[in-house]
Amino acid sequence: MLQEMGEINLHAVIMSLRSLIPGELKVALDSLLLISVEQHIVIPIAECEDLVDALIDVGEDCIRQIEAKKNSGSGANKPDAVIEFDPYETMVAATREEFESFATPSKPGSDGSTLHNLTDRLSAVTTILRNLSFYEHNQPFLAVYQTAYGFVMDVVKLLGNDGLLTSRLTAGARLGLVKDMIVILSNIAHEVRLRSSDDAKWMIALLSAFAPINPVMTDNGKPKLQKVWAPYVPFKHRYLALAVDILGKLLARESPNLVYIRAELIPATPATAETAAPLLKKVLQLCMCTFPRLTDSQLLPRAFEVRRPVLEQSMFAAEILAKAIVASDIPTTSSGPMQDVLHETIQALDECVKPFLTRAAAVLQGFVAAPPPPVHGRHGSTAAAAVAAAALQSSSGDTNPFARVVRKATSVLGMLRTAASGEAAAKTADVLLEVLVLRM
Repeated sequence: MLQEMGEINLHAVIMSLRSLIPGELKVALDSLLLISVEQHIVIPIAECEDLVDALIDVGEDCIRQIEAKKNSGSGANKPDAVIEFDPYETMVAATREEFESFATPSKPGSDGSTLHNLTDRLSAVTTILRNLSFYEHNQPFLAVYQTAYGFVMDVVKLLGNDGLLTSRLTAGARLGLVKDMIVILSNIAHEVRLRSSDDAKWMIALLSAFAPINPVMTDNGKPKLQKVWAPYVPFKHRYLALAVDILGKLLARESPNLVYIRAELIPATPATAETAAPLLKKVLQLCMCTFPRLTDSQLLPRAFEVRRPVLEQSMFAAEILAKAIVASDIPTTSSGPMQDVLHETIQALDECVKPFLTRAAAVLQGFVAAPPPPVHGRHGSTAAAAVAAAALQSSSGDTNPFARVVRKATSVLGMLRTAASGEAAAKTADVLLEVLVLRM
């Protein structure tokens, strides 16, 4: 327990980290793990860069040792390696299978035991950084400080399908590091400025891995056109909301984030469209799968209330992407990979989102946010509460708390349909939905 540790000297901790002596490292990392989870003890890392540098040096040393123990026959990250991640559900399944296989523990002193210790040490470093990233005053520093940002992006790249850590670590260790990275990025994404198009590629690949896996549909052994997107199930897709949050925060910054991401998802040249098209489809699915698919009208208000944060962020991101698609050259081309993806996306949205969107617009159009409970007291506090509630309502612009989500989803559907089939087709396809939305 932290209370039993007595006085903790941060300078001594930093010196222990820099020593790279296993015993000293264990004591230092254990101490930082305990401190970082204590809410009443805050480490302002902007004022102690040495601590961050020492921590990251430990993490980089672990990676170097893991690489040194790698068999010469299997290469590390190759320049021409495909930038991709296994779907989150696949990683979870691999971890479960590994846990149930009851693998024999490595003997002390063996390469397997050393690799296990290095993995634990690296995991401790990422966990400490994750815990420190929850404090608001630490977030700008972690996003701007090149050493910290560079380490996070390096770990992300090494966790890709062809990455060094993926080939050397267990499935459970890899999944744990991926979770740490997605939490850190979610905490600092509003301050992040992507450094290069390569960073944008890896970020897109990581985030799209959290989209639900679609059911495989075949026709005589051949894959059919995917018309059904798997739904978002919160207890199954636990980190999807964080992925959507990162995407929305990154897209909110026009330069350089939106510029880089738009260039990767909506290429200016047909030569790169073949690679970009599936990525665009995955990202759009990541955003649009969050819409509740309920046939019971009585459950809709509660479902929207529970999912409102992720719906707001996902529709915000989807709207930015849809506007970028409409503003690109895609609507003027009659065929190609991007047009095929748009048609597939529209068919999937018509099947999985539009019916439920129409139902939501019809059921929720008369919904009005409940006023806050009156606060009685001196000096007219009830009136003050009413004024505050009115100001909050006017700032959001809607008396119906769900109207904005439904409008944005309808707008996204209309823009994607316009890009795929033309403005005339878009106007005639969603007449009923548009009428219902106008009445909200």
